[in-house]
Amino acid sequence: MTALLLTLIIAANPTLETDKDVYKLGEPVAFTLTNRSNVNLSWSSISNYPTVWRQLENGKEELVRELPVVVLLAIGVLAPDESKQWEWDQRVYLQKHEEAPDPEALRVQTESGKYAAHFETFEHGTVSAETFRITDEPMDVRPRQKLATAWAKLKTGR
Repeated sequence: MTALLLTLIIAANPTLETDKDVYKLGEPVAFTLTNRSNVNLSWSSISNYPTVWRQLENGKEELVRELPVVVLLAIGVLAPDESKQWEWDQRVYLQKHEEAPDPEALRVQTESGKYAAHFETFEHGTVSAETFRITDEPMDVRPRQKLATAWAKLKTGR
């Protein structure tokens, strides 16, 4: 009974997820916040999207996507069973540089490595996504068995 109750409580918490576990350099990373609880989930506009952190070998995290310098003060609300999505373009936003004439000059591609995302809510504190990886290694694009079989049939006309 206790295990079932614990499972229901965990399932009722909000989740932050990425659409994949591994991304190529420069590939957009999609985050989805889903409110699995039975009450509204809210946050301030200051934390209106997830922060992204590079996981260092010493176990610490380094901020790579920080919150915007200028925000409109408001409250974000997500009703039960609703989701909100964001996309990160994998670039670090160097907001501390004050004299760049071109906003694109403030953006730098992140490095390969392990990353984590966190989102601050009022009701549940920090909601974190599972670790994901950014890699500059070639992705495995070999056809899987079903695809290979379908391709073989197309080639032979059967």
